[in-house]
Amino acid sequence: MAKQGAACATLVGALTLAGCPAPIEAPTELSDLARYMVREFDAEDPAVRVAGADNFAALLDGVDFSASTPDRSTIPSSLSSDDVADLTRPPDTSLADTTDVTLFYGSRHPVSTHAAFTLVENQIDAEPSTAAYTRSFLDGEDCFEDGSCDRLSTVNAVSRENALFALDFTLFKDFRRFATTDGRDVLVSRAWTVEPFEASRGTAVLRQSWTLDVFVDGPDGALRFRGNWAETTFDPPIDEDIARNTTRSGMQNGHERADEALDE
Repeated sequence: MAKQGAACATLVGALTLAGCPAPIEAPTELSDLARYMVREFDAEDPAVRVAGADNFAALLDGVDFSASTPDRSTIPSSLSSDDVADLTRPPDTSLADTTDVTLFYGSRHPVSTHAAFTLVENQIDAEPSTAAYTRSFLDGEDCFEDGSCDRLSTVNAVSRENALFALDFTLFKDFRRFATTDGRDVLVSRAWTVEPFEASRGTAVLRQSWTLDVFVDGPDGALRFRGNWAETTFDPPIDEDIARNTTRSGMQNGHERADEALDE
């Protein structure tokens, strides 16, 4: 056994070597990696999530967080049915119809502070353009903060308002907390809706929404990534670029608002 263990250590990645487990390989390209983290959120083997977080940490380390908001944003590829196979999808929707956008952001607060805030019931202080944002806990609220469990499940009642519409919707959001291979604190969340929601003011209909957040500790706080895949329809329709720019701006405002809430 000792000789075989030494061989595995020396020849890691050689799949033909009897007894050596195949290495876990997560994508390195951003779109594929984001989809991987959505898809593998509840992977049975925790090492699958760690492999993704390691690659996210490498990407985040290379971001210029002083750049303008558009320069810290990309248009990712759409999610696939396999990526969300373990989640309830809104009826009569196609993942090809979402408007997709990502954003990188450097927070001045560490992952531990963001993780503690996930357990606050009233989230409105960290959410711009909301009249209400109330979090209820489905599982993990008694053990997530102290690290005795690594998974938190929530459901959120949100009332969002802006110049175009007022909309009430229900958002499911789960969190995981763990560490990269080199020991950096990581927080990952996955959020989604399970039915369409129609605006009480304006013509908006939120048909589907999927969000991935990744936080990795950096030298001066948490390095953040958010990917958003959402379909909101209007009558008359709104140009997709306008919708994407509005979403990107809202993401930036939300991250700034979260930091201000954590300052207090």
